[in-house]
Amino acid sequence: MGGTPDFKAIAAQLRQPSGDDGIATAERMSDNNGNMIRRCIDHLNIQDKNRVLEMGPGGGTHLPYVLPKAKDIHYQGIDISATMVALASSLNQPAIESGQAAFLAIDPVDGYVGIPGDDRQYDRIFTVNTLYFWDNAPAQAAELFRVLRPGGVFALCFATEAFMKTLPFTEFGFNLYSPEKATDLLAAAGFHIVDVISETEQVTSNAGHTVEREFIVLLASRDIAS
Repeated sequence: MGGTPDFKAIAAQLRQPSGDDGIATAERMSDNNGNMIRRCIDHLNIQDKNRVLEMGPGGGTHLPYVLPKAKDIHYQGIDISATMVALASSLNQPAIESGQAAFLAIDPVDGYVGIPGDDRQYDRIFTVNTLYFWDNAPAQAAELFRVLRPGGVFALCFATEAFMKTLPFTEFGFNLYSPEKATDLLAAAGFHIVDVISETEQVTSNAGHTVEREFIVLLASRDIAS
């Protein structure tokens, strides 16, 4: 019989997957978060020729769901885990070689991830289940606002604080959010809140239990004049 799961180790791998355990974590995340990721992408309403940024793509198994959404789009995935970037790159070589996609590892500095390149460069930005790990959340939100084009859309997808509190590993370094708290965070960074969408699903948690998860897709934009 197995012993009690090491919830602190689980939390560390969810924050920044690494090594063989990180690969196994990526496989579980791909299964458990697949619907959440697809719903987030659906709500983005990607258009032809859009430049799309994803923060925290993990193993990148959902890239084939992103690219057919529109014609001539370019996708950039950034992640703090070199293990995930290597995995995503290996799984998506054709898209990388064609110039449609790229993955980049970036270390956080001062609690947030700086995004390379100019201001206002992306038409669509999305991130799923990374909000919990924004240690300097105001700076991260401001950085995402910086690189979003006027008229662009940002989709922030996360499980609610009420749900996350029921999981045994979230006491180890997770920052939890209600829809209201997340909305206030983005509004303070300059975003215009477009919609707050709540959905539920049945999933197997990283602790191995079947649970009903409520998640939020928070849609925000940058006004043309900003």
